[in-house]
Amino acid sequence: MKLSDLLATVIAVPVLGLLMGGVYSVPAMYATKCRDPGYTLLLGLGLVTTECLVGFGFGLPAITVAIAASVAVAVLAIRRYFGPLDHNLERFGIIHALTLAGTLWLVIGRKIAGW
Repeated sequence: MKLSDLLATVIAVPVLGLLMGGVYSVPAMYATKCRDPGYTLLLGLGLVTTECLVGFGFGLPAITVAIAASVAVAVLAIRRYFGPLDHNLERFGIIHALTLAGTLWLVIGRKIAGW
């Protein structure tokens, strides 16, 4: 293995796997062969899992986590309405990254403003 391949792997695994939701979308692709509604339901479950892990991990109230998870699933449903998600990590990755960013924004807002 070349050094450039190793560096690409070291960078790609956290970015695509964790930040862009590859830990959810790749197994969901294989499990459902990108057929809906199963595929979208598994991706929605992944978004809720991310929301709960990050939200509760940083001490957000349960109602805040529930509302944020609902918004994340709604954004996924709206995205799915406008086109398929199949076999494309980036389509779900943007939604997953926005979910993480929104949750971290809630955490920071709670710490700074005392929400």
